[in-house]
Amino acid sequence: MTGFTNLVMKILPINYNLYIQKQLQNIQKSPFISFQASPTEDSFEVSKSNAPSYLSQATDINGIHCPRCGTAMLTEKEFQTILDKASEVETASDFSELVNEYKDYVPSGMHKILRRHETIDNDFKQYFNKLNKGAFLKHKDAVDKSNNYLLEFSKSQSQENQEEIQQFVSEIKPTISSYNYNKKLIPVLKNCNMNKAEYIEILNNTVLSLKKSSDYLYVFKIPDIEEKSPSEIAKIMAGRIFSKSLVNHGKISNIFELDNPNNEILTCHSCAQKSGKTFLIPTDLEDPALKENIRKYLQDISVKLGHRNLETNSSYIYYLTTFIDRISRHEITFSTDEINTIKKLNQIASRHNEFEPISQTKTDIPCAGCGSTLLPHEIKQKIEHELAHRSTIKGYIGILKEYDKYIGEYARENADLVIKLAEENPDISKQELVELVQYHADKNAEEEVLKAFKDFSKARSYILQTRPLAEVQNYDKIAKAIFEYISSGKLKKDFNYMSFVSEGLKDFDFDKNMPVFLYTFLNKIKIICNKNTIVKYNEQDMQKDKDPLQTIIYKIFNSDLATADHLVAKKKGGENNKNNMIGLCKFCNQVIKGGKQIFPWLIQNPKARIYFPLQLRTINDMAKRGELEGYEDWAQNIIDLVKEETRGKFDFSDSI
Repeated sequence: MTGFTNLVMKILPINYNLYIQKQLQNIQKSPFISFQASPTEDSFEVSKSNAPSYLSQATDINGIHCPRCGTAMLTEKEFQTILDKASEVETASDFSELVNEYKDYVPSGMHKILRRHETIDNDFKQYFNKLNKGAFLKHKDAVDKSNNYLLEFSKSQSQENQEEIQQFVSEIKPTISSYNYNKKLIPVLKNCNMNKAEYIEILNNTVLSLKKSSDYLYVFKIPDIEEKSPSEIAKIMAGRIFSKSLVNHGKISNIFELDNPNNEILTCHSCAQKSGKTFLIPTDLEDPALKENIRKYLQDISVKLGHRNLETNSSYIYYLTTFIDRISRHEITFSTDEINTIKKLNQIASRHNEFEPISQTKTDIPCAGCGSTLLPHEIKQKIEHELAHRSTIKGYIGILKEYDKYIGEYARENADLVIKLAEENPDISKQELVELVQYHADKNAEEEVLKAFKDFSKARSYILQTRPLAEVQNYDKIAKAIFEYISSGKLKKDFNYMSFVSEGLKDFDFDKNMPVFLYTFLNKIKIICNKNTIVKYNEQDMQKDKDPLQTIIYKIFNSDLATADHLVAKKKGGENNKNNMIGLCKFCNQVIKGGKQIFPWLIQNPKARIYFPLQLRTINDMAKRGELEGYEDWAQNIIDLVKEETRGKFDFSDSI
């Protein structure tokens, strides 16, 4: 592969040394390194002052995504665990369960092995033969496509070169590996007349397009298979599948040493093999998914920094994005907003690290406000990654169904609506589906608003019987203002809650004493409007995304994101530690609880009085099982805090 890389580097005018020369002034500011440039050689010597390695610790962390191919990476320890489990496989079902248990670590080119095949009497070797046949047909098709591409390209070449390409194609066998295909192709291409763009296009449509199917076919090339037991075959297959995802600690650039803290990168073993343990080869820059894969990698690193799994290195994210921007000639660029969004994950993860129950993924934690299963950030990142690599309605619906339990109470109706309309209209386009979803969501919201106003109107008879005339008159004025705003159609135009309050109720001052009947009504309207926002694609979204359906799916899950909420706000003297924290979904935290103190929140929200004790019980049980170190007294401390803040009105002692 070294010869292949060198050939590409000669053809492409991407000079890494030249790039580094231009960046010396910026990089030299690092406190860890100094540079000396040789006047006669196009290279640099790096002298180090015991520069620490930040990412070497990350080789012991599972699940960080490869910045080149997007595959979740495995540690050596986890890889050995998989091999140990594979050595106990006896049936086809055993092996299928094993690969699906570790499906996140299966390279994208091997995802067909995750399908739940109809096992033939659960016979492992018949199951193996079926998979082998599928892999062969997949690779044969890829070889045929590569050959056809070359034959089409040959038409633009001289007669001599055309005959040479035709001869090459005629000698290619359908089982040839991508390595041997490349080895045979390079001498042929040396004599061809082509420019840089054409050369890259040839590589992408031949050698690189064969790589995935070639790796997958190799999984089944096992000698003397008839003499081997199912467990022996399974162990070889598992080794060949998951070894591709082993984490590799390498360099971004060969110019600097590995222990330069800004020259480290993690890639999967498969990608590391391609480029001799440096980060990129020029053909990688043609991959449309590269930016999203780099983003995912940096998000993982940012979260690990926040969880304190890695030493702090605030400049790393900026350095890598700047490097990619320069070597891609500004085609792969991260804006300041994008970089800040990635860095913000560090702060979020740091806060969630202070409240461990919502960051772990082994046990489902119910939201203390609505009972929804809280979506941990780790799972959210997984969903984001899958969304970025799918583009069809079927793919998006598949994500909704796969992660169904993380669809929260207040997004459930919209999620069901998306699935229902997609399945009822199989030939609909994404844009048409979005418009149809928004139409029905608006219709549902309008009906809910009218129902809420009807309930609000019923309060008049009670107020008339129990309250002074002044309150009745005040009620009538408020009801009239609300009715006029709703009747004008302004609310259903965009279901903007803030506009409703600021415009519809602008003549009323509720800063001090808001009537209970009005609070209840406004709370319902606020929930209705914010639920409607989930399926809306506003101007801000349009600036960030190109796919409105993907944005809607993202918002559905994002509303259930696990957040740590201070029971007693810090500005009210609450402490910033776990004994003042509970887990709320993002919707409950931002829309329903907001800055409310414990007593009004519990008084005004009946659901919280049910699910708050359930969260206490769940986390307390985890602590008893030894799953949460340091949380043995957490539930009791929270119970005491609630009892104190509500002056004994709410006592959840029975919950544990």
